[in-house]
Amino acid sequence: MSAAAAALHSDHVNLLIFRYLQEVGFENTATAFHSDWHRSADCYDPENLPFAREVQRNELISVIQAGLFHDELQSRIRKGERKFRWTGIDARESIERRDEGLENGAGSARPSSSGKPKGRPPVMRRPNDFPTPVPKRQRRSEGSEAQVNGERDPMDVDAASGSGDAEDDGEAASPTVHSDPEQVEVIERYDSMDVATQTDIKTGPKTSTMHWTVDKPVYQSLWNPDPNPDNAKTLLTVGESLCRFYDVPSSIDDVQQITHVDEPSMFSTAVVTAVAWRPDGYGACCAIGGQRELPDGSKLDTQLLIEHNKNGGSASFQLGPPSLEPPGIVLNLRYSPDSQYLLVSRTNLKRGLLQIWKSSRQENDEDSSTREPIAWRMFEHTIEDVSWTGDDTFVVSGDDGLSAIYQVDVSQKEGVDTVSEGSTAMRGLISHNSKILDTTHKIDKFRFDRRRRLAVFVSSEARKMFITPRLHDSEAKPEADVEVDLPEDPVTLDFRPSEQTGDDAADLESPSLLAVGFGDGTCSIYSITRSPYAGAKCIELASLSLSEGPALSIAWSPNGEHLAVGNGELVQMWSADSLRRKNGVRHVAEASVTWRPTSEPNGVADGQHTEETPVAEPSLSWSSDGESLAFSVDKQVCLIFMKWQ
Repeated sequence: MSAAAAALHSDHVNLLIFRYLQEVGFENTATAFHSDWHRSADCYDPENLPFAREVQRNELISVIQAGLFHDELQSRIRKGERKFRWTGIDARESIERRDEGLENGAGSARPSSSGKPKGRPPVMRRPNDFPTPVPKRQRRSEGSEAQVNGERDPMDVDAASGSGDAEDDGEAASPTVHSDPEQVEVIERYDSMDVATQTDIKTGPKTSTMHWTVDKPVYQSLWNPDPNPDNAKTLLTVGESLCRFYDVPSSIDDVQQITHVDEPSMFSTAVVTAVAWRPDGYGACCAIGGQRELPDGSKLDTQLLIEHNKNGGSASFQLGPPSLEPPGIVLNLRYSPDSQYLLVSRTNLKRGLLQIWKSSRQENDEDSSTREPIAWRMFEHTIEDVSWTGDDTFVVSGDDGLSAIYQVDVSQKEGVDTVSEGSTAMRGLISHNSKILDTTHKIDKFRFDRRRRLAVFVSSEARKMFITPRLHDSEAKPEADVEVDLPEDPVTLDFRPSEQTGDDAADLESPSLLAVGFGDGTCSIYSITRSPYAGAKCIELASLSLSEGPALSIAWSPNGEHLAVGNGELVQMWSADSLRRKNGVRHVAEASVTWRPTSEPNGVADGQHTEETPVAEPSLSWSSDGESLAFSVDKQVCLIFMKWQ
């Protein structure tokens, strides 16, 4: 026995099989296999096996393919036949031969072949069976064709024995303005569940996945927040020289095409640095930066704000006075809750600038119209985050403990033709508190709980979270603040949405849930309450852990019933009910869904892996009806449609 074979034991093989069952969606079989697999107590969770993190995706298929390749090489050296010759035989042709033998009454005897080529029989399925995905093709180039979720056909283990009858795909469409079809593929299945600590069989949601590749790198994909069915199925995708609006069909049965429209103002070297939908769904705005080539061949640094409305029109926002030197880039773009104002923050790593525009409200606005800011504020520190806390109030955070609240001064005139010398640093704003927190740490994240009017500031460098009710409560004192030490470097956070807006004491005492994702792959769920007598209070309810990789992106469903956490390798979901404390004790919650994208995000070929490959940061966005989750990374866009059981 070779050294490699001697080092292989049953747990290695069982983990490969267990991962394979999860990857192809055989969740019931995976659950039964997990229950029958006898392991020691410290490795009851298969992911705790010492070699588990070394096992890559589709590893079972890769191991089998490597063995078949070795068998083929040995047959060539020996100039004999392959030991595993069945891999070169099409399963459907084998069935044909069997059926012919039965029809001819040959019994177990094999009938002689006529030598005539046989066409493949049509694929038959029951009327209510899953739709059959389009056959797989060999990938020719990065981003050239769509892939089916599950990555590689589990039965296609002999890459060298292709039948040669697959059709080639065309290159991914990339129209400039027109609404042209883009090829997509659909697969419907039950996604695999995290069954590491369960012994009973759970029924997870049935999911249908629509996905396609884009001809340009994608940074974000965002659903239109408008619950109106006419607008809710519009998906905005932005990236490098990319601002594209997809019209997603309401039904994905047998869908093979999807239409889209590109923003005509994009130029070839442009990059979208920030994007936001208007809360009313009427339009969306993109911050565009890059070097535009002039007719004389010279290049000009260009920064634009383009607002695209649902009727297809566009309006540009002039950056106007004052300006940063160097100009820096736009990092944050936020609409006010009533969609009346557009708040933009820019930074050049030394100073920061806030600017506010009035958003378009009329459907007959001319496409060529331009607008200038009605208010601004220059800072001597970089700006990290901004967020609206009301229809005309917002908070800004950044370097050196920057934590301030401002209000738009509606008494200011909208014109900027006459600007006094003393108003260069600030105009059109009222400062309510220029130093909310007494700290010098960089505050890089801010979130606001509207129902309880609680503010959360996060400092990644200090690993601290500050919770305060003092933004809109003049009677609250600094003693009402709460300071929480975080276990790891925080990457992302968000409050669970709630439709309740009551202001009575009982409502204020009910908890808000805040999810905080960390670089080690964990996600902590904090319960935050506020009372008129005791101020704010924060406790940790539960801890989540991704199967692999850091927690780079989180997204609550609009009704707050489900939480999605992911990175470029996978997305996992938890129900809100599983995040509650059990018998008053903090616990590790189990994921109800584990979903993986169709291919390696960084262009790594199937079965090939490189050491220390960085995990790409994905974009996660729930649709307004909570029935679909948009996932985008690199050049891949996936829509995961949920059917909750």
